[in-house]
Amino acid sequence: NIREVFDRFGLLVQAVEHALEFDAPQLAMRAALVACACISLYGPYAFGAELALRALSSAHDDSLVRLRLMCMRAFLLRVSGQNDIARQVAEVVLMSARQTKDLRTEAKALLEWAGVQIKFGLVRDAIDAYEAALAVARAAGDRRLEATVLAYLGCAQQDQGHIDQSAANLRLSLEGLQAVGHRRLEGVVL
Repeated sequence: NIREVFDRFGLLVQAVEHALEFDAPQLAMRAALVACACISLYGPYAFGAELALRALSSAHDDSLVRLRLMCMRAFLLRVSGQNDIARQVAEVVLMSARQTKDLRTEAKALLEWAGVQIKFGLVRDAIDAYEAALAVARAAGDRRLEATVLAYLGCAQQDQGHIDQSAANLRLSLEGLQAVGHRRLEGVVL
């Protein structure tokens, strides 16, 4: 509910609202990115997706902040069950990230697109996307993102009965997560 959001993230949400009120779209998107990152941990996810949309609607540039906020929105849409919209947003982010050659956002967009494929029962397509995301994350040199992708890839491989591949990737993920100090996902992998 809205009260819960304001109890947890009120100042961040207010920052977005004030930036929109004062016609400062870049500030609104930056504040929304921080707010949505917090909301992505605890929810309410649909509210976060709507907040991201409001901030995105205020600016029509091709900034990296906009691209990353769109990717965050795809995640929030997916975890709130709005899979059709999440797929569309992830596809737009993926195309834009490839055009701007932002490898980190491209890997995250592939990760989101794969997550939507899982929701639609298209596990083989998801595995292909996770493998592509893994290659891009490695090319970007982002160990945390690489470890995150390995965790999702390992889970998808397990769903397909590829137990040896799954175990190897989950082990690599755990090592990477421990190396970068991502305790939250490390606990999930364990």
